[in-house]
Amino acid sequence: MLDHFKDIVKVQEVLHEAQTGLWAIELDEGREPRMYADNVMLELLGLDHAPSPEECYQAWYSRIHKDYYPAVHRCVDRAVSNERAEVEYPWSHPLWGTIYVRCGGVRDWNYKGGICIRGYHQNITDMHKVEQEHAAIIQTLGENYDGIFLCNLRDGCFKIIKTPENYHDMTQSFSNYNELLKCYINAVATEEYWPSLMELTDPVLIKGEIDRNVKRVERLYRNKDGAWRRVSFLPSPRYSESHPWVIAAFDGQDVEVEKKLNEVTAQIAVSNIYTLVMSMDLIKMEYSCIHYSGSLLDLGQRGSYDTLCEQICAKMPEEDHDEFKAIFDLDNYRERSYLEGDFRL
Repeated sequence: MLDHFKDIVKVQEVLHEAQTGLWAIELDEGREPRMYADNVMLELLGLDHAPSPEECYQAWYSRIHKDYYPAVHRCVDRAVSNERAEVEYPWSHPLWGTIYVRCGGVRDWNYKGGICIRGYHQNITDMHKVEQEHAAIIQTLGENYDGIFLCNLRDGCFKIIKTPENYHDMTQSFSNYNELLKCYINAVATEEYWPSLMELTDPVLIKGEIDRNVKRVERLYRNKDGAWRRVSFLPSPRYSESHPWVIAAFDGQDVEVEKKLNEVTAQIAVSNIYTLVMSMDLIKMEYSCIHYSGSLLDLGQRGSYDTLCEQICAKMPEEDHDEFKAIFDLDNYRERSYLEGDFRL
């Protein structure tokens, strides 16, 4: 078994793919710090040759982000004290710009000339970007969502950002989000909602809606416990043709549905009592039509008071004009908070 790890070339190939370099640092009193690096480490340092150990140390140390020197020093102190030590920090690569690095090391007690620490240096920039994206997604959606997934429209793979504990086994059974969603629909949603929910398993449909600048592709449904739920698909913060990742988010909708039902109930009640309901801005002299079930007036959703007044006054006897206009006189509302009047149309 151990023969597999004796070939240093193959070991280096694995480390190169993992973007992980190996190093050793010697800290001897009265001498400059020295770093010895393998080939992967040299590449991660942006070096095309092996410099002197002193130059190698400076190439690494001088490019640490200035705000992270205290954290790096604490990590070194822990390693010197024979503790497991690891630290993450931004590092200025001479060719790639700012990258994010994870370093860890242990003390080599066989070294007798002073202090020697051996460790690794891993480029975790991609991982850091993913974590940032996950944080941005949660910030965008808010805390109300109990299930959040990042899904790839091209190959169907997915990443779990947040999921309820009772769905853990289900998510572990699939590597394709479309198959996972189908399983979820069959297991959780009531049957009458299956057709509309199954549309969301079609990546072509989701992509088409996003390409048409639809901000969210949503479906409302009831689960088998009778609760209202919603599933939403929306583009990830870095969505593009080359990065076709979308967010699938699940949240409860009982409160929102009840609110909408109350609004509909109130609207029905208003329409049964009143022919015309509007909101007036007496400063801007504009109206907003909330409800109108008549046919005498040609009203838009919004408009000017002059247009409204002109239409209504044209339909009523002239002797009622003053009473009608008094209802919309701002000075009258300064004296009383409620006004009414009778006039004929």
